[in-house]
Amino acid sequence: MNPSGPTATPRLKALAGCLVAVLLIGCQSSKGPSYKLPDAYGLDQISRVIAAAEDDLAQSDNPGLAFARLQLAAETAGARGEEGQRLERARSKAAEALLQRLQDEDAPPGFYGRLIDAGLQRNVSVRSRIAQARAYLSRGERLKSFRMIKALDREYPFHAERITSGDVLADAGISLAKDRGRYALLFRYSKLAPEVLEYLTTQYPTHPSGPLAYEHLARLYESAGELELAIQRQEDLIVYFGDSPRVPSSRAEIPRLRLDLIQRADFDRYPMELARGELESWLETYAGQEREEEDSVRQNLLLAIRQLSQHDSIVSHFYQTVDNPSGAELHARRALELAHDGGSSDQIEAAQSELDRLLRETKPAPHTGPQQP
Repeated sequence: MNPSGPTATPRLKALAGCLVAVLLIGCQSSKGPSYKLPDAYGLDQISRVIAAAEDDLAQSDNPGLAFARLQLAAETAGARGEEGQRLERARSKAAEALLQRLQDEDAPPGFYGRLIDAGLQRNVSVRSRIAQARAYLSRGERLKSFRMIKALDREYPFHAERITSGDVLADAGISLAKDRGRYALLFRYSKLAPEVLEYLTTQYPTHPSGPLAYEHLARLYESAGELELAIQRQEDLIVYFGDSPRVPSSRAEIPRLRLDLIQRADFDRYPMELARGELESWLETYAGQEREEEDSVRQNLLLAIRQLSQHDSIVSHFYQTVDNPSGAELHARRALELAHDGGSSDQIEAAQSELDRLLRETKPAPHTGPQQP
């Protein structure tokens, strides 16, 4: 049955009318309010349209109506030359006023569509897109905001608003990084953060939020067990933002991550030596400055030294198995020396016991001289 047909009851007709009205209102509100304007303007009406738009701005404080008038004139009047330039100047002025009003009122993202689709000058178009991305972000649609900035960068790769667009990326990525919630019941929002923050650090390498982005990336990768990537992002922070106040923290984190990455003391000595050198360098630079990292740096330095001692003990055992007593003794002595530096009484006792055993077993038998007949 057709509810709007000739046999429809009055109640059904009224219901159908309400539904149509709701749909129309929804369509209009998706891009902001609509205005009663003619279908087109002629060239002879340009001056009056500009004057009316100026009145909309100055007297009525209605930049939306002013821009709607001028946009319709630009699309239909066919103005050229000086008249076209006058119209374009007026349209740009109205667009700027409308953009500011939408931002001041935290308008829904769809309200920026009429500016984005209007074929405005590059600067206004770029700022309108960034404002729309910010509007999506303020409503919690962080990935949509991120994708809008990516699309903007593809269309205008050298636009002049990269600080502002970078701010949107940083806010979206850091918000995701801090979010402990889940979506679709299973997936963490924080897992979405690396895509956004990696884009920020690669496409906006000098953005002021870079140090914080690298710091969050390092933490996210560490949480995921990607320790090598975590080290790389801390190193990137130091390389690209060497004057950042976050550098001392990164310099403390890198050797800690190296030590966490070492699974077995006999695997590779180089990361242990590297971590020890980095920790000693940190203390030479920052010790006594009342930095909160100092205690953990000192503890990690002791850990690095103890791992080196353990490594020497393992190498000493290896030389014993291949019957190389001099090599075994060399590494046993070094294991004991490092154990003393590391300050673990248990490790010192074990290293001393091992060296004593080794010396007893390799000590030559005493010479007794020839036996008397």
